[in-house]
Amino acid sequence: MNGLDWNTIYWIYLLGSGGICFLIIAFLIPHRSAPSARFLLILMVAVAEWCIVSAMEIKVSDLGDKLFWVKLEYLGAAWVGVLFLFFILVVTGKEAWLTRKRILMLSVVPISVIVLALTNDFHHLLWSDAWLNNEGLAPLVAYQRSVGFWIFITYSYILMISGLSILIKELFISRELYRKKLLVILLGALIPWGANGIYLFELSPLGHLDLTPFAFTLSGLACAWGMFRYQLMNIISLAHKTIIEGMEDVVFVLDIRDRIIDLNNSAAKVFDILLDTAKGRQLSGALPVLNQYIIQYRKTRASQNDISLMVNQEKREWNLRISPLYEKVNEPGGWLVILEDITDRKRAEESIRESEEKFRSISANALDGIVMFDLTGKISFWNQAAETIFGYSVLEAIGMDFHQITTPGSGSIKDSKASQLLANTTLETKISKTLELVATHKNGEEIPVELSVSSLVLKGQWHAVAIVRDISERMRTQELMIQTEKMISVGGLAAGMAHELNNPLGGILLGVQNISRRLSPELNANKLAARETGTDLESLQGYLKKRGIIKLLDGMSELGMRASTIISDMLTFSRKSESKMEQTDLAESIGNSIELARKDYDLRKSYDFRNIDIITDIDPNLPPIFCNPVEIEQVVLNLLTNAAQAMAEKTSNGSPRISIRLFVQSGKVILEIEDNGPGMDQSIQNRVFEPFFTTKPVGQGTGLGLSVSYMIITNNHAGSMEIESEPGKGTKFIIRLPLDQNSASREENQD
Repeated sequence: MNGLDWNTIYWIYLLGSGGICFLIIAFLIPHRSAPSARFLLILMVAVAEWCIVSAMEIKVSDLGDKLFWVKLEYLGAAWVGVLFLFFILVVTGKEAWLTRKRILMLSVVPISVIVLALTNDFHHLLWSDAWLNNEGLAPLVAYQRSVGFWIFITYSYILMISGLSILIKELFISRELYRKKLLVILLGALIPWGANGIYLFELSPLGHLDLTPFAFTLSGLACAWGMFRYQLMNIISLAHKTIIEGMEDVVFVLDIRDRIIDLNNSAAKVFDILLDTAKGRQLSGALPVLNQYIIQYRKTRASQNDISLMVNQEKREWNLRISPLYEKVNEPGGWLVILEDITDRKRAEESIRESEEKFRSISANALDGIVMFDLTGKISFWNQAAETIFGYSVLEAIGMDFHQITTPGSGSIKDSKASQLLANTTLETKISKTLELVATHKNGEEIPVELSVSSLVLKGQWHAVAIVRDISERMRTQELMIQTEKMISVGGLAAGMAHELNNPLGGILLGVQNISRRLSPELNANKLAARETGTDLESLQGYLKKRGIIKLLDGMSELGMRASTIISDMLTFSRKSESKMEQTDLAESIGNSIELARKDYDLRKSYDFRNIDIITDIDPNLPPIFCNPVEIEQVVLNLLTNAAQAMAEKTSNGSPRISIRLFVQSGKVILEIEDNGPGMDQSIQNRVFEPFFTTKPVGQGTGLGLSVSYMIITNNHAGSMEIESEPGKGTKFIIRLPLDQNSASREENQD
């Protein structure tokens, strides 16, 4: 043993290890497009550098020269642990973990160790002392290790342990074919592990000779052999191959000439082709339609498009994904083609789209409001009709509390119960009921609404859906119907009363008139009767005047005439007019009524039309309508008189003013008479057309003027008469008459 030149043997051993590394590198270069081969190639470059420089260390004899080459050894040795982990991650299909940021982080320690090695003479962080140890077979450098070296060794072992752990885990979960491949790599990885441990703990019979570079050479040789033997460097990596075989999507791998290199079972099944016979064929010959799509959509980068393909005589929708497979930078060596059957998804999406379109169309065109809200009342849906009813836009309404705008304001028991029922609607107390209550418009106005409330559950959350209908017009119609029924009932009563009172009242008036005539000293018959009875008529007249009897008789006559007027109004109220219906210029009739009103002046009535500003706005193109001009003039005069009497009490804005507007709208003639008087509350409005209802003091009104006007418009002219008023804001009467000249007559004939 002592006769052998161990120094030369060590030198040859290290040069041989480096040579083996270069052979492995040469073997891997043609396969460098595969990530696993590329990382193994880089690892072998580092090991080769370590081996060659270590050989140079053996060759020189001076300690200073040896330390020079020791420092250069770290240029390769420092990277071995990191590159080993990178290789393991790629082989096991976890290359996605190797982001740029993580690679840089893991490279910090190797770079730092290289810097420390080259500058160790200044800080001694890797070794504090070094000497030539001649106790072995050849003189080798021995070290007094420092903290930096042990940190580096610990870091390297952590990386190697992590890599081995990943390998062992994949070994247990992989299929049989892949398990053999991973076992070869695992055995190769354990060789340097053991060699480095022998060196660090000085268990080698060769003294301080580091066997780790040679061990990594053997490890690289084992990995390269395993990759060649089990085809780990194919264009499809092992991990990806496993995934592709298990995919339900259709997968093709094409070379640069569009030949089928590989395909999965789904592709063979869908297109009814054999796996073995398909490989190597031109795609244009096997599947020409698919080939045309690939040529059309293929790019130098990944692309994705939806296409239609006939499969088993059925048109199916597919998502076509084409990805280039690069062998060289910017030079694709093949193509990965994936087809996902999206027919069912497309049909579902189309069904959903149609359903959404229908819902949007229904909700947008619905006359009723559609509102959805949750347990807290928070609004999540609000259609156009709801915006019209409540005045809030969609953006304003979403997120609002629906209970706040449906709180009753009338104070009625019915509204309160309905609102309480709506507010208490919960998951446990689902309701499917129709509620009537008073809601609040954005402008503060109270509006009667009808809500049909039902419940549903979306994504586990309870919601209520309310169909909202503005029933203001219905309420007005109901009020008009009730009013009409009242008028009909009272009309019959009025007719009977008028006939019963008319005869005795006529006798009373005739008797009063006869008494006055027979007391008059101017009639010859009275003079003759007075002389026969010895009565002095002059003295009798003085007595009657002195006692106020003459005044009483005049009062009785005036009251009788007033009662006669009331009875006449009652008769008019209770029966249809016998006046003639004819084509009438309404503007002229309104002018006649205004002229009559201007002549109405009485100090006792406290109003004077000469002090009232009457403003008219009459459509000059208004056509004549079929009506009774006398009755229309009577109605207008009644309304003007009522307005004047109301404004005599108080005006809401400035001097007394009456506005008269006449125009055509929606096939009807609209007559509006508006004053700026004190207005009236809702309770008075509800009774204003009732017979004998009046707010005037006793003796100043009969309570029949508006009732008669209402009956003239509704019964005799098939129109409508409404009132709009608020306290302090004046009053407006709205009369609607049919523009069609036959409407009124048809309505009359039906009656």
